[in-house]
Amino acid sequence: MFTGRRPTDELFKDGFNLHNFVRMAIPGSIIQIVDPTLLATLEEMAPATTEHEVNYINEIEADEENMDYENLSKTNTYVWKCILPILKIGLSCSEASPRNRMSMEEVHRDLHHIQNAYIGVENCRRETNKN
Repeated sequence: MFTGRRPTDELFKDGFNLHNFVRMAIPGSIIQIVDPTLLATLEEMAPATTEHEVNYINEIEADEENMDYENLSKTNTYVWKCILPILKIGLSCSEASPRNRMSMEEVHRDLHHIQNAYIGVENCRRETNKN
């Protein structure tokens, strides 16, 4: 859903698949694999990030070591800190061996955490805009 690609895309052949495509892009190249339509929507929806939001963003758990912040300048960082964990959940759920997949309880917990982080930043933005 986030890449806009189908598992049957012509790009995926000779053992290369959607799972590998996403895995190779994490974490530093996610902007290159996310559906451009989604990016355009995020650009329209995402106002500038305030200093208060940046502090909140830093509390959201995500793998940032290789994030390409230069290319993220037009999109709120916190959105990418939500998309990255969602992509990781997708990777875990699509592991070849069921033993290596996340449990649905873990998926639910992680998605709930991502949702709370996103909502928390939105609430901070509303409070900041009121003042």
